Amino acid sequence: MKWAENLLLSALFLASLPILTGTGDSYGEIISADRKIDWNPGISGGVPDRTTICADVKAPPYNAYGDDVHDDTAAIQRAIDSCPEGQVVYLPLGTYRVTSELRLNKGIVLRGASLSHTVIRNHATTDGNIVSILGGAVGSPIAVNSDYTKGSRIITVASSSGLKGGDYIRIYQTNDPTVVKDGYNTCGWCTNVIAQIVQITGLSTNRISIDKPLYYTYKASLNPKIVKLTMVVNAGVENLKIEKVYGGGAYANRNNFFIRRAARCWIKNVESYKVVGAHVKLQDAYGCEIRDSNFNEAHDTSSGRGYGVFFLSDSGGYVSSDNLIENNIFYKLRHAMNMEGGGQGNVFGYNYSVNPNDTSNPSWMEADLNANHGKHGMFNLFEGNVVAKIHGDNTFGSSSHNTFFRNHVTRESLVQIDEALWAVVIDQNNTSYNVVGNVLCNPGCEGAYEPANITGSMKVIWRIGYNSQGDSNSGDNDPTPGATLLRHGNLDYLTQEAQWDPGISDRSLPSSYYLSSKPSFFGDLPWPAIGPDLNPTVGVTPAQERFHVPRPPRLTLIDSMLQQRQLDR
Repeated sequence: MKWAENLLLSALFLASLPILTGTGDSYGEIISADRKIDWNPGISGGVPDRTTICADVKAPPYNAYGDDVHDDTAAIQRAIDSCPEGQVVYLPLGTYRVTSELRLNKGIVLRGASLSHTVIRNHATTDGNIVSILGGAVGSPIAVNSDYTKGSRIITVASSSGLKGGDYIRIYQTNDPTVVKDGYNTCGWCTNVIAQIVQITGLSTNRISIDKPLYYTYKASLNPKIVKLTMVVNAGVENLKIEKVYGGGAYANRNNFFIRRAARCWIKNVESYKVVGAHVKLQDAYGCEIRDSNFNEAHDTSSGRGYGVFFLSDSGGYVSSDNLIENNIFYKLRHAMNMEGGGQGNVFGYNYSVNPNDTSNPSWMEADLNANHGKHGMFNLFEGNVVAKIHGDNTFGSSSHNTFFRNHVTRESLVQIDEALWAVVIDQNNTSYNVVGNVLCNPGCEGAYEPANITGSMKVIWRIGYNSQGDSNSGDNDPTPGATLLRHGNLDYLTQEAQWDPGISDRSLPSSYYLSSKPSFFGDLPWPAIGPDLNPTVGVTPAQERFHVPRPPRLTLIDSMLQQRQLDR
């Protein structure tokens, strides 16, 4: 296995490198406070374990078949609609044929027996998602009068009428042309993209206390406002597989999971197989978790299709905050992790992407970690991921203040790729990026470190400031991405050295920028797994281990009994 060979080569190579250790107590010297936030994403306390089953969809009065012949859409939706908050709709062993969208609009869980034994197969030939978690309406805008500076937990609004403790609000402002810029394509739907979702924790006249500090200082001249979001809270999908059978139609409306106006919701331990648009599309999502899952393949990975987890803003706002995308496998997709327009405080941690591809141009290496594909995502963290390429692109515009920490960027694919073999790409209009403690390329890496006039056929480590992926004219480059880029402690296998910023004395890398200790999902694997201060520099992440050494599926006790009963017949 190539990943194992690379791990051995990495260990041998490290004999010539100094071992750099540190507690991380002084890591603020590396990334200053104005360039980062205190990341605390996802569901406080983790995904809840719901134990009360309100409905078995195969039992009366629902009577689903689970035979992939009869249409079970109505039966499953009836069970969802009748289930009380905080309980579980259970799909036992079977393959459930559905022909339209299943919708969760309250805090319940849709749970299968396991991702190998409960399968939802969507046979629809018209537009629609497979499983959606959908909240309600957006309220009317309310002006924010003061207290809208970075770090504030109190804002003063023109009126608090109609608001109460526990409500969710989006704070936003008109796009600032000095910060938010169009790319080589105009982004007409990228309005009010510098925004953040927070929860109200208290009200006193027109002063609102919020659960998270503001990540950005808003400007009075840009008319900051809030709107109330009617959210579905604590809904989840677990332990099942879904598949999109038909591959045609409009990609924008054909996602396997769709999450809109949802707070502290989750997708956990699922397999999503074959997709048209995105395996998971999120809009106006707050504190949600997408974790421990497999997102495999697409019907088509040409432009706009075949995404993994996809954050999207549009003319309605739909900016997402503080979500956690963790410990997932992405296989054979265009962009595994994709931020398209707005979003702050989101974390992509310890995911494994394999074989990014473009069916319309199979020789071109697509970016599986696409930190910016719209405008203007900021203060997002990408940590511990294993990917082929990092890209902050300029397709639809700018982004800033995104951090990449302890990732392994392999610049490799399972198939032959001849073009765009670039490890880290930060295009024009993407500023104040932090790229710290990463490992770039693999032993035997070829090409150039950061040459001028980079063309598609060149193999490089860094490609900074270009207008687009196809632009090879360095005279048109934007100097700002490079001038504002923090590069520190990145080990590359071309120079075989860790490159440190000479202006930063601190070389003690923290273990994590969002975890206080080793996460439980790492089990007995060493953590942190990636970095120039480790020996070996590249270890194995749980998602990587899961992909290369799959474990047998587990059945619940009830499904083991049902399976045996079917065999006995």
